[in-house]
Amino acid sequence: MKKELILKGNPLRLTANKASMSLVTSIAVVSGLLELASVALVLLLLQSIAGQLSPAEVSSNLYYQIISDFFDWNPNITPTLFVPVIIVVVIFANVVKVFSTWIQLRVSWGIQAKTSAKLLSDYMSLEYEDRLKESPAEVTSKI
Repeated sequence: MKKELILKGNPLRLTANKASMSLVTSIAVVSGLLELASVALVLLLLQSIAGQLSPAEVSSNLYYQIISDFFDWNPNITPTLFVPVIIVVVIFANVVKVFSTWIQLRVSWGIQAKTSAKLLSDYMSLEYEDRLKESPAEVTSKI
């Protein structure tokens, strides 16, 4: 197989694959941020249950403030009532992580399938005489 045949039809250069990779990257970033927030909220909850933090210290936490402002909670609310929100955030973060993994696998398998199909079609498009001139070891080394 000739090198120019491989280079001109490189599936990684396709615009659709660039869009897919952008989507994968965006979802991975969102997944990472959700994972960070869920860990921070769980640590906050564990510290408040252990008595290491007072309710005022919990209320001054950035993540607690964001969620309490979103739900318009009373600032004097007990941090243990915050448990259902923490559970929902952790579950949502894990769902996004599973979706992110699925998207990554789907995109990578799609690129692999396109690359394999392109290599096979390029090899099959060569003249029979050209294929006979090369040994199987030479063909394999070019892939």
